[in-house]
Amino acid sequence: GRTLRSTAADLCDLADALAIDRFDVIGVSAGGPHALAAAHALASRVRAVAVVSGVGPLDREADFEGMHSEFRAAFRAIEKMPDWLVRSITWVRTRRALRNPGRAVAETAATLSEDDQRILARPEIRDQVATFRGEATRQGVGAVIEEARVLMAPWGFRPEDIGAPVDLWYWAEDRIVPPQMGRRLAARMPSAV
Repeated sequence: GRTLRSTAADLCDLADALAIDRFDVIGVSAGGPHALAAAHALASRVRAVAVVSGVGPLDREADFEGMHSEFRAAFRAIEKMPDWLVRSITWVRTRRALRNPGRAVAETAATLSEDDQRILARPEIRDQVATFRGEATRQGVGAVIEEARVLMAPWGFRPEDIGAPVDLWYWAEDRIVPPQMGRRLAARMPSAV
C-alpha cells in the first residue's frame, strides 16, 4: 500500500529523528517522483529539490514516448498481467542476471545510448552497476514490482503546487527516462529550471 506520499512521511520521520528542520532533496531516476512528493507534502521543510533523470507521471500512453521498448514492456506487463505471473517473470529474469551479472550489464548496456555505453564500459562503473540487481532483490522481487506500481499510480499531488525551487536534469539520449518526461514536468512547474 505504499505511495509517493508515504515516502514523504518516512522522510519527515527521519528528519525529525535527526533533528533536521529544513533540508534539500535530490531524487535520481525512480527517486525523482519521491523527491517531488516530499517537496509537496513537506512544503515548510524542503528548501529546494533536484530531480536527475526523474521518472515523470506515467498516466498517459505518450508518457512512455522515447523510452526503450524493453522498459516500456516491463511497465506494461506490471500494469496488465496477474501478480503471480509478473513475480514469476521477474524472479526468473533476476535469477538469470544474478548468475551472470556481467552479461546482465552488457544486455542492459545494449539498450542504452552510446554515451551511457561508454560510461558503463568503465570498470568501476560496470562493477558497481553489476551489484544493483542483487541489492534491489536481496529480500525478493516484490519490492521492485511494488516500486514500479508506485511510479505508475496517480501521484496524489500536482507538481505545479510545489512551492520549493526545482531543478530538473535530463539528457537528450536517455532511453530509460527520456527527456520528454522532464519537459512535461517543466511545463507543469513554470518556476522549475
